[in-house]
Amino acid sequence: MNRMFLVAKTMYKNSGDILSSMSMGKNKGKREAVTSPSKRAGTLLLVLFIFGSLFYSMFTTGSAFFGLAQQAGVMSEMLTIFIPVILLMIGMFTLTLVTSFFFLSTDTNVYLPLPIKPEEIFFGRLIVSSINAFLIEIVMVVPMLVAYDVIVGPSALLILNQILFVVALPFIPLSITFLVALAIGRIFNVAKHKEAFSIIMSSFAILVILAIELGFSSVAVETTTPDYLVIFADSIRGTASQLAFLEFFTSIPRTGLTDSSYVGTLNMLLFVLISVALVALSVVISKGFYMKTFIGNEDRGSKRKKADVGKGLKSETKTTRPYINLVRSEWRGIVRSPTYIFNLLMPP
Repeated sequence: MNRMFLVAKTMYKNSGDILSSMSMGKNKGKREAVTSPSKRAGTLLLVLFIFGSLFYSMFTTGSAFFGLAQQAGVMSEMLTIFIPVILLMIGMFTLTLVTSFFFLSTDTNVYLPLPIKPEEIFFGRLIVSSINAFLIEIVMVVPMLVAYDVIVGPSALLILNQILFVVALPFIPLSITFLVALAIGRIFNVAKHKEAFSIIMSSFAILVILAIELGFSSVAVETTTPDYLVIFADSIRGTASQLAFLEFFTSIPRTGLTDSSYVGTLNMLLFVLISVALVALSVVISKGFYMKTFIGNEDRGSKRKKADVGKGLKSETKTTRPYINLVRSEWRGIVRSPTYIFNLLMPP
């Protein structure tokens, strides 16, 4: 267990995370050790400013939506929309986390020769991904729940249910995205086709972003419009009815966020159990397929074909215009960056 956490700590420091950079300089030279406290203080202030700005932005957004839902009497329908949208928002970032940490990380070959079990490598990556998912959740989910509390005035049991919801929520999209990425990785050798794998996962992230944009646009109503509450209530009910196929899942956390009795707490504990079950399923499947998928010991395209010398010379002498090469290079960078596309489609 201690070795697993030591592996996770090493992976986290090598991940280039913003918070991990605040601990840099402790074991460096004297010159860097002298300047490291100011660097850590500056990094901390920058992180607090970014987190505070995002927290305030999401808080005002949640206050607007939940306030209108409270006035229109459609809070239950609003939560029916809120839960899938939050899962999609967290899932968009976990796609990037799973792709970068589990499959495209460059330090796996460093850990394999060491006396470290494959499952310890998996758990180390899971812990690092969970930490980053919780950091994302702090600035995206927690402020909306705070806005919800300000409007509805929850009891102690509801606050407990919200804590359980926050703890269990990131592991659901994290496990689902890992299983999807693992299934895609079984189709071809990820080690040899990293570019294609990255483009496929980024395409999924783009689809998630479009779904989030569609969800927000479907419930947006101008408050200056006459009878805007009626229009808002109709749009919320219509969108909630379209998500009726998710009722078997959304009803569990929704009851936990609305019912202040022990029934709500039991439903939220069931939500936690679903999250634990998905993590357990990911662990079981990873033992048999994760390292095989990553290392690529079953290369389905390993059969060598006879080289065509003429075709090779022709491809080498083939030239393209510099403008076309520049467009291709920039397009690959855009496709590999879901955050850039998210900012492009949903500007602040």
